[in-house]
Amino acid sequence: MKSVAVIGSGITGLATAYRLNKLGFQVTVLEKKDSIGGVIQTVFENGFIAESGPNTMRVLDEELDHFLKEINIENKIIETDPRIKRRFVVKKGKPVPLPQSPFSLITSPLFSALAKLRLLQEPLIKKRTINDEECLADFTRRRLGKEALDYAINPLAAGVYAGDPEKLSAKYAFPLFYNLENEYGSLIIGGVKSRRKSRGSHPPFKKRIVSFKKGMGTLGEAIALNLTHPVQTGIEITSINKKDKWNIIWKKNEEHKEDIFDALVTTTPTHSMASLPFDKNISSSLDQLGSIPYTPISILVFGFKREHVQHPLDGFGMLVPEKEKMNILGTLFTSSVFPSHAPEGHVLLTTFIGGARQPDVATAPLDEQKSLVINDLDQLLGIKGDPVYFKQFHWHNAIPQFNIGHNRYLEIIEEIESDNPNLYISGSYRTGVAVGKCLLAGLSTADKINLSLST
Repeated sequence: MKSVAVIGSGITGLATAYRLNKLGFQVTVLEKKDSIGGVIQTVFENGFIAESGPNTMRVLDEELDHFLKEINIENKIIETDPRIKRRFVVKKGKPVPLPQSPFSLITSPLFSALAKLRLLQEPLIKKRTINDEECLADFTRRRLGKEALDYAINPLAAGVYAGDPEKLSAKYAFPLFYNLENEYGSLIIGGVKSRRKSRGSHPPFKKRIVSFKKGMGTLGEAIALNLTHPVQTGIEITSINKKDKWNIIWKKNEEHKEDIFDALVTTTPTHSMASLPFDKNISSSLDQLGSIPYTPISILVFGFKREHVQHPLDGFGMLVPEKEKMNILGTLFTSSVFPSHAPEGHVLLTTFIGGARQPDVATAPLDEQKSLVINDLDQLLGIKGDPVYFKQFHWHNAIPQFNIGHNRYLEIIEEIESDNPNLYISGSYRTGVAVGKCLLAGLSTADKINLSLST
């Protein structure tokens, strides 16, 4: 039986291990921390469910849907409340619903009359033919206009990457937009045609946004339960060498163990790769990936009595454009989307601060963070009472940035894999930061290993 080592028990690593197990490989997952799941952890306190990382998962295709069925987690899934469809964007200090249809765009106060006319002209703008890479901000100004950048794409970039659209690559950070222009010559026309094509499939696939009854941490736990061997947590890897196969020496509780593997997968964040004890040649190559920028983020989770929040919270949440000069990037109305995440008569708000926009805010003292967030929430939502619950999570290196020039890192990864057969590098910095993309990346990596070791 062929054997594979997977370093890291985040969602990508766990999905890789699961698929490899199913394909008949012996898999050992090595995790430095005492817990599995990476940034996806769930805390239960006083009837509230707080998430340390992603609060939801988008199920956008059949492969992901099938995977959830395979790991026997379907009965634990909760979908977003179907009545909750609106997203808010802050303008002039107030949450304004984001237009969801052509009619609502016409009547929306989010954009001026000139900006609406500019948006309607988008199909008439010729496709860009210059080959040099374009940042997301330039892409948006060119196709949609400045107001669309300020009050749609800028807050969207903050919501997805906590990133700066002046630095993010349109091609690598938002490939959907880039590909719509490339294929159809227009975002609007491409969007319409893509939706028609999706509706024409038989049977049509129902896309959905989900979490789990006991929070997102359920996902990693469910995958781990389907592994043949438990994840080895709390371990320290002391040596990684390769001759014919990969030789790994690791210890747990001062007990040393040495194993030999046919293939090795690393799913650690790039800023942690330097600590992996590879030989000098591989280490020097991996060191180059350490310059991929990550943004710092703090997540502040507040529980309030329902009567102490004036806003109806009748939406998914709100994003804050940089132009508004506020301290928060955005807030999820968590208990509106998933009512079971807060006790009856209470609401749960999950707020993100820091990112590329204001990295110093993410690292400010906790009392200062709380004060800044409460002040913004009071202005935007009308907070009239003290919180009854609070939890903070801080990530110094939270989200990899797909900035201009990111392709250089992708090429480095391919070169390392080419120079070191049966070494696989997988993670959100390569295929995308969404939970679903991380899962699919793990499954894809397992399939590549199966193909390589079976030939």
